[in-house]
Amino acid sequence: MNYLNPRHLQAFVSAVELGSMVKASEALHLGQPALSQAISKLESIAGFKLFDRTTRSLALTPAGKVFYEDARSVLEQNQRLLANIHQWSEARIGSVCLMSIPSVAQFLLPGAVRDFAHAHPEVKVDVHDLPDRQLAEQIRLGQGDMAIQTLGFEDENCQSLPLLTDPLRWVAVQSHPLSTKKNIGPKDIMHETLIVLRKGSVFREMMDPLLREALADIKVVEVDQPSTLLSMVASGVGIALLPALCCPSDGPVIHRSWQGGDVSRTIVLTRPQGRALMPASRALGRFILDQLGNGLIDIPTGVQRIVASDAELNAFLSDA
Repeated sequence: MNYLNPRHLQAFVSAVELGSMVKASEALHLGQPALSQAISKLESIAGFKLFDRTTRSLALTPAGKVFYEDARSVLEQNQRLLANIHQWSEARIGSVCLMSIPSVAQFLLPGAVRDFAHAHPEVKVDVHDLPDRQLAEQIRLGQGDMAIQTLGFEDENCQSLPLLTDPLRWVAVQSHPLSTKKNIGPKDIMHETLIVLRKGSVFREMMDPLLREALADIKVVEVDQPSTLLSMVASGVGIALLPALCCPSDGPVIHRSWQGGDVSRTIVLTRPQGRALMPASRALGRFILDQLGNGLIDIPTGVQRIVASDAELNAFLSDA
């Protein structure tokens, strides 16, 4: 199969546009014999002469004129292709679908997504905030480039990198008698009303061991939504235990350290194995991790960052 070498095409186009083999060889930093050989190779493949050569002029043959227009078009397309490749490889263009559990999407991602957009204005970022089970199902269906979710809910075909430890916190109205106490445990709340989410939620699964053991005798009010739970607490109906990421940072509700055993969840960054991570997605993942590491993302009180080694980070982001 005959192959039109782009370097040969460039030699031919340069000779035409500069009107001289000598000038073309100087512009391309190519010896005249090599330039002549390149054009001869094109003529051999084409099966006709491209130039009518004389000692004083370099004129295109009729077929050479058509060949010149096509050659220039090929070189322009090649330049556009290379420019697009460079833009993709440098994460200057592209798109990212980031999936996240709501607590992270609401409290940690807005600033990072904003700053990333400033640094990569031509990259489109979509954020889908879904509960863990829905998020995991979307990943199984092939949606999303990366996800931030609770450890234990990630798909078995996902690679994960631990980000945060998110412990339970005691949550109550500001005027609560225990509001001045720094560390609160089961014995402190046995006569309280505990507002919890109904069974089926991730937060309720975190709570169930406590409700079966240390808090087995406490009065419980069940609700369906975290927003309802917080409204109940703010109204003085009772107290709650919530992961630190879900605790409000201001308003009528406060939160304190919970000393009722090591009850926490681990937040992980995941990506589907076997699916190439595009440069824009890799750039966003590294950007979020760098912002966490440099303290540019405000982590709520109680949440602990899990520091990954450079080797772990590179292994997670690599397609090797």
